[in-house]
Amino acid sequence: MKLKEAWGDTAFRAALTSNFAHGWANMGVRVSVVPLFAAALFNNGAAVAGFALAAYAFGTAVVLQVSGRMADSIGRRPLIIAGLTGTAIFVGIFGFAESAPVLIILSALAGAAGGFTNPAQQAVIADVIGNERSGGQVLSSFQMAMDLGSIGGPIIVGFLADVFGFKIAFAVCGVLSLIGVVAWIFARESLENPKPRMRRLPKK
Repeated sequence: MKLKEAWGDTAFRAALTSNFAHGWANMGVRVSVVPLFAAALFNNGAAVAGFALAAYAFGTAVVLQVSGRMADSIGRRPLIIAGLTGTAIFVGIFGFAESAPVLIILSALAGAAGGFTNPAQQAVIADVIGNERSGGQVLSSFQMAMDLGSIGGPIIVGFLADVFGFKIAFAVCGVLSLIGVVAWIFARESLENPKPRMRRLPKK
């Protein structure tokens, strides 16, 4: 599959946008800026940063147990929108965390949001390419979008934190995630036949 053909698909363009935002907030900023925030705010910042990163990973790991199946049942689009919305909220208010427990809880919730987003995005790319075609350029472009976010996020957010403070810096992450939400609102659902949830019949 050629990249030009994939670019004509609204689902692919939305996946590039959301993967950039995912890489920005959940990969780059999480690893680089969150520890700096913890070190600047708390006396035992190194320990708090470690707990926050562990909570982030834990939240992701828990959600990954179910998010893949949900993406195959209710569709990719709802999970990506929900995950990006969660990222916008929880990462966007990181700067307002004034205690270690609050930061750790927000980290776990942000990690869970990322756990909804990533498997569904990967499934979208598989849907766009299909089973009968190779799509090396399409896959590499998808990965490159996340890499650009992972690289650009720490640089720009770190600069914003230095100039305007952490509240503004993390708020920018939230805005960027919301841009991904908007992209998916206008994109198609790539799963052709989402399976409706089974309803239990009432017992007679």
